[in-house]
Amino acid sequence: MGGMTSRQRALAAFAHEGPDRVPIDIAATGASLIRREVYEGVRQIWGLPVEDDLSTNKASGMVIPGEAFRRHMGADFVQVGLECLEAWEPLDGESFKDEWGVTWVRSGDGEPAALAGPLEREDITVEEILEWEGYPAADDPRRYPGIAQRVAKLRAETDYAIVFDFHYGVIRECQRLRGFAPWLMDLIIEPARAEAILERVVETITGIARHTLSQIGDQVDVFLFYDDMGFQDRPYMKPEMYRELVKPYHARFLQAVKGMTGAHVMMHNDGAIHDLLPDYIEMGVEALNPVQVSADGMGDTAALKAEFGDRLLFWGAIDTQAVLPFGSPQDVRDEVRRRIETLGPGGGYVLAPGHNIQSEVPPENVVAMFEAAMEIGAYPVG
Repeated sequence: MGGMTSRQRALAAFAHEGPDRVPIDIAATGASLIRREVYEGVRQIWGLPVEDDLSTNKASGMVIPGEAFRRHMGADFVQVGLECLEAWEPLDGESFKDEWGVTWVRSGDGEPAALAGPLEREDITVEEILEWEGYPAADDPRRYPGIAQRVAKLRAETDYAIVFDFHYGVIRECQRLRGFAPWLMDLIIEPARAEAILERVVETITGIARHTLSQIGDQVDVFLFYDDMGFQDRPYMKPEMYRELVKPYHARFLQAVKGMTGAHVMMHNDGAIHDLLPDYIEMGVEALNPVQVSADGMGDTAALKAEFGDRLLFWGAIDTQAVLPFGSPQDVRDEVRRRIETLGPGGGYVLAPGHNIQSEVPPENVVAMFEAAMEIGAYPVG
């Protein structure tokens, strides 16, 4: 199966058929971006020219490499997102307010963190949550300028698989609006309040998805949404609580999305979420990003492949907590080989960093990761 285009290679991996090599991602998701200084170091090692088409993700400060960089390192995907996601209202030098009214703060040159949500008041009622007028309007024209034209251009002029980066989620928006801990506490103490926010969030993001996919649904290959549900050692909540209170809202959102596009559905979900994977698969999730191998239950990628590999594509899995920042280039090559040999057989794997490449990662390790992926990733594997 030699000579595949990037799109053919990606679709073969999603079909759990062995492509000519393992597909590779850089910057096609919100969790595979790269700090500018690391990017510059890699570009110089490879002897690539300064790129005029380099862009910056305004929310994270990470860069999205240009065409020359992507081609050199073998990238098979390109990202398309919604403009309004990055149109944050500045409050002062370090603080921002997003379209949901959530206040964020950036410390130094790091990624911003949610500081305060508009629904965090302790005595807020179910009626106030349902009637709050701050939920984003799905038909806000600032969100969609030119997206259909951008997707059509990529489809016609490149062979990349196109990832629609739908930078919303069900749980993440609830936690940002209400506060991380207060919303989790509501699930136990005031479930009606937690479900009221779930109801309005699902209504809002489903409307945004519907508005977008009516324009691009048949032109994108992957639909990516975000909903972290894991700490380092366990999920945010017991699986029984998830299934009773939250899963119905996830299922409703995913049912709507799958009715609007034939794109493969991928969920971004960090942490120790092994016990929830059967639920995601049941709801229609076809791929998991970023596969945090440092979290409990997620590091044995051979076991993950054996248990779920016929139903779930794994996207990521190159350790960004220890190996990439603190290992040697040989450690990185060994990591790449381990993940390809355990996750790659029969397709169903996209190689990518397990999260954004931060400033402490040596450029030499990034070079080792992508060069090893090209050298080791050819099929058959093992």
